Amino acid sequence: ASLIFIFCAGIVRADEEVVKGAEDVEKDGNRQEAEDLMADFSISCVSCRTIDDWDVDFSAEQENLRLNSEHDVPMYKDNEIVSIWGLCGKSGVSADDCYVEDKYTDEMVLRVSYGVFGITFEKKPYLKVVKGQSLTAAVQSFDDEEDMFEALITIKYDCQPADDDVNQVQATFQLDKDTEIEIMWLKVCGQGVNPKFDVGYVSHERKEVVLPLYSELGSSSVLVPANDPSSSIRMTLFPPARAQSYLDPVVSSDDSIVKASLRGTAALKGTLTPANWEFEVNYDCKAPGTSVIHLTIPIPPFDDVKKVWRKECEAPGGLGVAGSSPEDKTKTDDKVGESSSTKPGTEAEKTDNTKKPDQGTKDNAKSDKTDKGEKTTGNNPSKKPSKPEKGSKDAEGTGDQNRTKPPKDSSTPPKTETSPERVFKPLEVGTTYEGKEVFSDGKPMEAFSISFDSGLKNADHHYRIDLNTTETEFFLHNPRESSTAQTIDRVSVTVADRMITLVKVTQPYIARRYLSEAGGLIGPGETFRIQLHFICKMAGESSVLITLATLYGDNVEFGFVKECRSPLKITDGGILTTASSLYITTMFFLVLIASLCGAFYYRRKRATAARRRTTRAEAKQLIT
Repeated sequence: ASLIFIFCAGIVRADEEVVKGAEDVEKDGNRQEAEDLMADFSISCVSCRTIDDWDVDFSAEQENLRLNSEHDVPMYKDNEIVSIWGLCGKSGVSADDCYVEDKYTDEMVLRVSYGVFGITFEKKPYLKVVKGQSLTAAVQSFDDEEDMFEALITIKYDCQPADDDVNQVQATFQLDKDTEIEIMWLKVCGQGVNPKFDVGYVSHERKEVVLPLYSELGSSSVLVPANDPSSSIRMTLFPPARAQSYLDPVVSSDDSIVKASLRGTAALKGTLTPANWEFEVNYDCKAPGTSVIHLTIPIPPFDDVKKVWRKECEAPGGLGVAGSSPEDKTKTDDKVGESSSTKPGTEAEKTDNTKKPDQGTKDNAKSDKTDKGEKTTGNNPSKKPSKPEKGSKDAEGTGDQNRTKPPKDSSTPPKTETSPERVFKPLEVGTTYEGKEVFSDGKPMEAFSISFDSGLKNADHHYRIDLNTTETEFFLHNPRESSTAQTIDRVSVTVADRMITLVKVTQPYIARRYLSEAGGLIGPGETFRIQLHFICKMAGESSVLITLATLYGDNVEFGFVKECRSPLKITDGGILTTASSLYITTMFFLVLIASLCGAFYYRRKRATAARRRTTRAEAKQLIT
């Protein structure tokens, strides 16, 4: 009985050891599986790359698109936190051993990669400012691309003005109820002038030349000539700054002379990165004269960026009258002074602020300063202004001032200098050749009536471009009734939400009668096309405003809504693809190759069998 009891107890114990061993094996297997999954999990900083890496991998056209991960700074990999991100803020660790975001950077972009099979975790981190009084931090955007097995997270810093105040930030990733990853770094907040944020004027004649703009008028201040209806303003962020948020820029002027307005996506609040951003200042001249243009760009927590320059205007619509005397003063902003200015694209030289671009005759009795060469009156090339009588006054402007006094012995009535033959007709825009269902009679139709002043808000009745459209065209027509060619100075595109789509003005390989961003000249009865290319970056919809700055008359402006779906993303190789489409394509080719190999093997096997049968038959014949 004792032997039987011992034998049975041994069997039970052996069974328990087997079960325990099996459980240990299962736990080890689960642990190994978890470790294998965690080995695919990593966190890196996209925006922490060096400026040289930004230059290699970033351009204005790729703004906010997925950047090449090759230059990312690792934060968590191979199941452990990189030391500089894990020890920061702990006792005995110097601030010199921490990663520091300087005062000229106010956002951080993280990349979370979670492997091919994925793991279940809260991808959006919990942020906390552990130390410091001048900073708050929050997740501004979260772009989870499951088919890419990664997420892009943008952390926005909100600094209060402070003198180099150091704050400690902690980001916690909760992988499961028992596992969390804590990453820490330092952020400095500043105030005063930001020397890394610069604003310049882009020359019309030489696009590569950027003239400096100043906060006060001086001898080197830019003077925009009367024949420029718009100006390009470039914002630049210099190293070591990587990101600087700015609020909506504001432009002002003497509205009795010229009304200035902003256009372009960069004219809306955003975050300036190492790529240059440009927006346009459009001018609507109301009267001959010169006005000071004031531009203000708020960049908290730093002082506002303020720039000034001058703008010359001739008579509204470009109908300047020649033959005026310097004694006949044009309207001038009282802040403009008599100091010299820099003409865009030229060296600094002295100019006379009372001189008008269309002044084409000489008044020898009153002035020895004139424009170079003789210009025609009223912009009519077939007529020249009559030479004024000595001692007479030639007035500029409209109405009775627009007349020249005749000689005393003449019975000829006064002649109006402005050419009556010149006829301006508003340009027309349509979705078809010579159509005008988009813009007509100097205003956009209701379906295209999105405006900049309303914040580019859209409604259900506005024209929409569907999800599948990546390129569209509009037709710009100068009516035959117009006797004058119209100059388009530039084509500006303003996108309400740059996180959803990018819009570029493009031209086909054969670009005849296509307008570029630089504009062009449209003769009476001519029709030109505007080709727009869309790059969707995430699902949603965004208003798009198209502005054509014209030399004569009011600008042409219309808007629409672009709908987008989740896009194909840019991978490290720079090819537009996704992980799922790559997997499907790879499997397709593998199946195709396997099928071809199987068919080849089957045909070869049949051919071999046929040869064997033939050989046997021939051998039998030889034997017989």
